[in-house]
Amino acid sequence: MEDNHLEKSMRILSDLVAHCHWLGAEEFQMYMTHDEEENISSVTVSCPMPHPGDEVLGELRRKLQSHRQREVEQNYWELSGESEMSGELSLVGMMIDDAKVGYKEGVLYIHVWRKD
Repeated sequence: MEDNHLEKSMRILSDLVAHCHWLGAEEFQMYMTHDEEENISSVTVSCPMPHPGDEVLGELRRKLQSHRQREVEQNYWELSGESEMSGELSLVGMMIDDAKVGYKEGVLYIHVWRKD
């Protein structure tokens, strides 16, 4: 098991919150969990905000659901937080195994997880 799953989850959380703020959110609910048995970390961010539009939601899903690239993942950890906002979520997408994005009743939901 990786010793730094908490650090990686916190960096992912930071990038997700920063992106939501960039979209206009000002309040956030955040959750991080790590299942020791399954060795899976998950991060969830929800934030009330006006509907960002279907195009924005689609782009958010596309960036987060890019394929994880374990062979070059260390390089992405070093780049995380140093790139332009539009590219950060693509980097997050390369560091996670899956993501779900939703918008319901004025709240944007983003849930991502990775097997460490």
